[in-house]
Amino acid sequence: MKRKPVQPAAVKRTKMLPARITLDADDLDPATREQLEAVFRRHAKKKRLNYDKLSVNGQVSWRLSCHISSS
Repeated sequence: MKRKPVQPAAVKRTKMLPARITLDADDLDPATREQLEAVFRRHAKKKRLNYDKLSVNGQVSWRLSCHISSS
């Protein structure tokens, strides 16, 4: 009499929508962070702000957020 191989219990997946994913600057690799900072510099320059000076003074913080909707 042969037994059927035991299979692990199926993982129950539940959809968790809507969802929000947030990344801090430290979560990104250096190349991606540099590219985003270049974009921030351009936008800050249009507002007559010195991004580099503000960043050195610790006045700049940013976080990326993605919202995934259910529809």
